[in-house]
Amino acid sequence: MSFIAQELVGTGHEVTVLTGGGCKGRGPESRESGITIVRVGSARKKQGSATIFEMFSFCVHSIPFILCLDRKTITAIIAFFLFPTGPIALALKLRWGIPYIISLRGGDVPGNELRLNRLHQLLYPVRRAIYKNAKHIVANSQDLANTARKHDNIAIEIIPNGIDTKFFCQDRSLENACKKPRRPINFLFIGRFQTQKRVPELLKALIRIRKVHNLDFVLTLVGDGPDKQVIDHLIKGSQSACWIHRAGWQDTIRVREFYWRADCLLNLSSYEGLPNTVMEAMACGVAVIASDIGPHRDLINEGETGFLISAGDFKTLEKRIVLCSSDRYLLGKIGKNASQKIKEKMNWAQVAGAYEKLAIGSLTR
Repeated sequence: MSFIAQELVGTGHEVTVLTGGGCKGRGPESRESGITIVRVGSARKKQGSATIFEMFSFCVHSIPFILCLDRKTITAIIAFFLFPTGPIALALKLRWGIPYIISLRGGDVPGNELRLNRLHQLLYPVRRAIYKNAKHIVANSQDLANTARKHDNIAIEIIPNGIDTKFFCQDRSLENACKKPRRPINFLFIGRFQTQKRVPELLKALIRIRKVHNLDFVLTLVGDGPDKQVIDHLIKGSQSACWIHRAGWQDTIRVREFYWRADCLLNLSSYEGLPNTVMEAMACGVAVIASDIGPHRDLINEGETGFLISAGDFKTLEKRIVLCSSDRYLLGKIGKNASQKIKEKMNWAQVAGAYEKLAIGSLTR
């Protein structure tokens, strides 16, 4: 969400970001790129994800901030994720009367992650209080909004995620060096190895397709997670280590390099909010084969900016893999269309402007 903060600073606003994790010698408050960063010192091991305990720790460690806030410094709040930031926004509203916007992202909505269903049931009273007191509730896709409405009768507005289209873009210098006609097609997966992402099912399908059709493609897996051992076992058991390459989590610059070297991104996730990985790949001119779910339908026009595959439809997946493995020109055309779409509709300036409009409007209601 740092890009939204940067865009808001660029339009003349003062922005304070409340975040978790330790201070690491910088002090609990620092100034970075015109943004005031307040680190509450809560437990946090990984930058890209947080456990239930770490979320609870964030709420507890935010109490001093809530109690000691100078009311004059904050006029509106944007809380990204219903939990754990929603309770903090609610507390600030009840104590100081500061209006807030809740931005739903995916797993924070009941019905998306089955392993969290029990937790959502326990937090129902808190969720209702957060929704009731919010000035606006935002979802990053129509599909996510529909899921939220199934559990709570609430009004939801849609503001999609954004992409830094200056950073994630097509790299012409690599087209000749990395995308030679004789080079095998490079399929790419980037994400967390968990049930939602269905990586083992994807691997089994690709191993079979490559063997049956005698195709010469490679697959790069970037990420980590609970399914890591299952994935490693599949690779070893099928003797596929020569064409399946696995990398752990990478920094943003390295991730961009993986996009630049890829021909097609694969994402067969069973659900998403609005997937950054898909948007980043498209912005970099990479064709996408993705599961036919609402958030992907918001991004992909079948055959124009990518391909959609229904859940369990491995016959269609097979056809698309064979097609993409044999038609590099088609992949290039689709990638170019995808990049143009993201540039026009998913840049951070537009996203930040939409949140700015809601925040300013909340002050006059």
